[in-house]
Order: sequence, then C-alpha cells, then structure tokens
Amino acid sequence: MKFKFYLIIILFLILDQITKFYLQYKNFTIISKIFLVKYSENPGIIFGIFAYNKFVIIILPILITIGLFIYYLKNKKNKLIEIGTSLIIAGLLANIIDRIRLGYVIDWIFVPIYPKFNIISTNIADISLMTGVILLLYYNLK
Repeated sequence: MKFKFYLIIILFLILDQITKFYLQYKNFTIISKIFLVKYSENPGIIFGIFAYNKFVIIILPILITIGLFIYYLKNKKNKLIEIGTSLIIAGLLANIIDRIRLGYVIDWIFVPIYPKFNIISTNIADISLMTGVILLLYYNLK
C-alpha cells in the first residue's frame, strides 16, 4: 500500500480537526464580502438533511469509507484514484469524528454568494470530500 494514500488521509483529517477546534464559536471576516469565518453546527448532511438519523450520518459514511478503501486496494496503481479516494475517506472520517464526538459537524467556512441564498457553510472535510468526488468522476468519465 502506498504511503501517500495514508499521508493524505492523516493530513486532511488533522487539518480539519485543528481548524474546527480553533474556529469553534468564532465569527470574523477574512476578505470582506468574499470569505468569512462563520461558526455553525450541522446535525445532518448537506443542508442539514437527515439530521439525527444515525444510519445516514454515521453508519452509511462508515460503509462508504470501507467500500472506497476496497476500491482503492483494487486500483491502487492509479494516482488519480489514490488521491481521490484518500480525499473522500479523509472528509468522511473527519465528519464522522464530529458526529460521534459532538452530535453534529462543525462548519466554519462561509462564502457569501447572494444575500437571499447565503445558506452554504462548509469545512475542510467537506472540501476534501468534494474534491475527491470530482477527481473520481473525472477519472471515470474520461
């Protein structure tokens, strides 16, 4: 198994947990009207759906993590699969840790889009997860 696969998981997991710890309950502007730190708690998955449904927010991500690990083992010679699966696994694990430890996921990255639609708040784990999904989609569609 490749060292890079595990290194990516560990680094993104640690980065996510450290930022959530230090930015918990904090609100401030980094770049006016573009990038803000705005603390929020999400008891569900995207947009808070399935809040408090233990199967969807804890068990299902664990099963997906196991499936992705098996997928990686079968395709570990491909760098795009290695990076994509490690980013998704890191994001899933980081958010699972929050859900088990706190009962919700800490979101803190807020990028205002349009005043009426400012409903998206995210974190390093979510960005890691989405980047990994995009890489795997790119690999499978090319």
